[in-house]
Amino acid sequence: MSNEVLPDLPGLTFDMKCNSQFATVIHTPANGQEVRGSFSAYPIWLFSLHYSLLDDNEYADLQALHGFILRRRGSFDSFLYSHPNAHSVSGQTVGTGDGSRTDWPLLRTWGGFTEPVENPNQIDEVTLDGVVADTGSYSVSTAGLLSFSTPPSNGAVIQWGGSYYFRCRFEADLTDFTEFATRIYSHEDFQFRGSPVNKL
Repeated sequence: MSNEVLPDLPGLTFDMKCNSQFATVIHTPANGQEVRGSFSAYPIWLFSLHYSLLDDNEYADLQALHGFILRRRGSFDSFLYSHPNAHSVSGQTVGTGDGSRTDWPLLRTWGGFTEPVENPNQIDEVTLDGVVADTGSYSVSTAGLLSFSTPPSNGAVIQWGGSYYFRCRFEADLTDFTEFATRIYSHEDFQFRGSPVNKL
C-alpha cells in the first residue's frame, strides 16, 4: 500500500469523469416483484482522466506519469489521489459527544450522502460546539480515526475541517500512451478506481 500521490501534471485536460459504483444483487421471480440486496454501504469511486499533452523533452511529464505507473506495478499497488473539486471539507460534523466515547471516524458529506474519510491529508481544525479544540487534545490516525484524550461532553457537536485523498488503484495493468509528435504523448482514457483498504 503506497502513500505516493498521483502527480499533478499540466497536460491534464477535460474530459474528466468521476462516477460512483455500488454492489447490488437483483432477483426477479416469476411474479415480477423484484428482490434486491445491497452489498455495499459506500460506493467505489471510478475516475477517468484525459492527458492531452505529456512532454518527454524538456519537462519529462511522460516519465513522471509512466514512472508512477511502473512503481505501482500496474494495478497491483494502491496510491493516493487528490480530486480537484472534491478534496476538502469545512465544518463537517462527525458526531455528538456522550461524555464517554473518545473515537470517531472522519466523514465527508457529498450531495447529501455521508461516507468515511479514510485517507486524511491535512487537518485544519477540529471544533467542539464551534470552539476550536487544542491540537494537543486529539489525534487523527492515518486511517482517519479522530481520537480525543478526554471524552467530549454530552451533546457536544464534533466537527472537522481539512483535506483528504481517495485511495485508488489503476483499472488495468496495461498503459496506452500515444506519441502524436516527436516525444510528445497523450493518454486519452487514464482509468483508476477507489481501493478502500484501510481499517479503522
